[in-house]
Amino acid sequence: MASEPFRIFSRDTKMNEEQQQEYDGLTRRLSIHIHLLHKDAQQQPDLVFRAGELAAELKAETKRARLAVDEVIAEVNQSIRADPEKHGLVKITEGAVTTTLNAHPDVLKAKLMEINAALSADKASNLANAFEHRRSMINNEVEMYTHNYWGEPGTQSRVMSKSRNESQKIEAEEFESKARAARNLRRGHKDEATPETESPKTE
Repeated sequence: MASEPFRIFSRDTKMNEEQQQEYDGLTRRLSIHIHLLHKDAQQQPDLVFRAGELAAELKAETKRARLAVDEVIAEVNQSIRADPEKHGLVKITEGAVTTTLNAHPDVLKAKLMEINAALSADKASNLANAFEHRRSMINNEVEMYTHNYWGEPGTQSRVMSKSRNESQKIEAEEFESKARAARNLRRGHKDEATPETESPKTE
């Protein structure tokens, strides 16, 4: 029977204990801490790397599981055609071979292993994507924090009000400076247009 292909696996291709612990540990690290953003930002690259490594490892196991399915199907198919009576067939037809092949315990086991491997790989891939979104969220949180979004109630409005007052003050100063320059310019033109009166000569 088909035994050689199963040397690829020593389990049903679900996450092993180490992988499951890594997955659970990374899942617990997804949260963002508003008052510890500096630590979250420092740890983010390492967490992204670990999640990516886990996803790649489990994706590779999915490919190995697919190979195992193909090998088992080929071996069982050959066995059925070589000895149909051993598999309960009186006459070989393509329909009978296909039905017997799909119902064979080794084929079913191999396909179940592939499903489990794909499930683990999908979960790890989703986790890796979640850490990519976490990076964007940290950037957003840092930006809001630097703009005092998470300050005490009323702080943001006071800051905005102060900014408006300062802006209005600057605009007023610029307007006054331009007005002063315009008055000086007009005064200069007026002095040039008024001829100087000569003092009367004394005989």
